[in-house]
Amino acid sequence: MNQPITKDMDLEDVARVSPFAIRLLTRRDIICIQCGTPLWKTVEEAIRDAGIEDVDGLISEVNLELEQDVQ
Repeated sequence: MNQPITKDMDLEDVARVSPFAIRLLTRRDIICIQCGTPLWKTVEEAIRDAGIEDVDGLISEVNLELEQDVQ
């Protein structure tokens, strides 16, 4: 089951508790596991590194998609 993500979670934790969130972040070019994105980064760091300023907005979008995926 996918749990909501928060900006202070490490990507490694996200992969463990919400694997679908990793896919959603990858689709948005936030992370690339195959490219070697460090898993010790936080979600916020990864989003900011991708040049996105609205961290909370993006996390809300991802969590909404996670919620819809469960239904």
